[in-house]
Amino acid sequence: MNRFGAEQRWPEWYYAGESHRKKTFRFPEKTNRNFFAPVTIYRLLLSRLINRQKGIRVFTQGREAIYDIHLRESEFRQEYVRHFLPNGVALAISKEQLIASASGLEKLNMTVFAIPALPFLLLMAVFSKNRLSAPLTLIEIFELYCLHSRIKQYKIKKLHWFCIYERDANIGALLLKRSGVYVNKIPSEVPLVFANKIIIANELSFCFGYQKEEFDTFRQTMFVERTNQWAPEQFFQSLNSLKLQASGGDKGFGKIAFFSSGNWLRAMLGHTDLGSNDKENEELILNTLLRFTETGTDLIIFLHPLEKRVQHAELTKRYYEPILAKPNVKLANPEKTSVENFHLADTGVAQYSTLMFERLCLGYKTILAPWGHPQFPLKNSSMENCCAFNEQQLIDKLKMALGQTNNEFFESNNLQKYICNTTWN
Repeated sequence: MNRFGAEQRWPEWYYAGESHRKKTFRFPEKTNRNFFAPVTIYRLLLSRLINRQKGIRVFTQGREAIYDIHLRESEFRQEYVRHFLPNGVALAISKEQLIASASGLEKLNMTVFAIPALPFLLLMAVFSKNRLSAPLTLIEIFELYCLHSRIKQYKIKKLHWFCIYERDANIGALLLKRSGVYVNKIPSEVPLVFANKIIIANELSFCFGYQKEEFDTFRQTMFVERTNQWAPEQFFQSLNSLKLQASGGDKGFGKIAFFSSGNWLRAMLGHTDLGSNDKENEELILNTLLRFTETGTDLIIFLHPLEKRVQHAELTKRYYEPILAKPNVKLANPEKTSVENFHLADTGVAQYSTLMFERLCLGYKTILAPWGHPQFPLKNSSMENCCAFNEQQLIDKLKMALGQTNNEFFESNNLQKYICNTTWN
């Protein structure tokens, strides 16, 4: 709702507030339905105020930093940005660990504010449909407070923001811009429509060519001064697969790959569902592929990282056991990342996966079946040409793709513009 003409008077603030109302990916969706969710989140906040964790990783001296959800991928991020920023960045900052890594004085300030806030959070939860919103907002306020402190402490002038899908990313970027910090947002390969139709930043670095088409479509809510074309985040690891194919390794001729999003496991764990009936739709896609390959075509299943985790090993084994009993179905080596084995399949299929955009960037035949995601792809876009919207379309597109070379597939579907520049080093 455009209250009192705010959209026209203060468009950035208005849309920053609008984007703060979207779903969070930090907690399972079922948490929002739990009456005691505010208490759970408040306890998490208190544990971060009490305990001490490392929230900064310093690489070198400088005035540029990475801001991401965790530190565990900081070295990977550092190597990634080096391909576009020769000097790299000075340090990485973790959103999840910001509060726990705060100084004693900062924690005292937050505690003084947090204790009297508890009864108000509980009261708001009683009358709110979104029980997570109020306590999570308190955490977000503290994280922005700590982020500003770390930026000031390390004299950071430019922040490369990776976790831009979270609710407070636009409010945070707006506040940093107003304080003189230059913000570059990196959205990963995920289409903007799912969590980033509103973006506030000085700069936006696309990770996939299709995002530029989306940016132009959503231009009214894109408060960005300039854009860049970067590459998918695992693109430079993917190049090894391309070299293997070029060197005459197993080219996967005639083989189909199914790239799982692990929606059956996400549903079991209560994760946020971006679409409609993701679990059922992904299982329908897999069953369609199983029927299609009954005539002898090989099907390789690539597990999602969530399915590979040790704590989910037994569940994953039980789920895929009857599927892998079929003679022409096998599992890709779970010890290797999916991008390392792109060359093992002729045509890749998924409901919706960032891996598919990486395959397209590298020139591999790819079919998406975004069932339950009516907002993707954009109507009349080239991306629409490699999407199947029902079972028969999936079968027809598979038959066509398996009879084509990679070049023929990309030319016939007008997908050449999505292929990335492989001369980056």
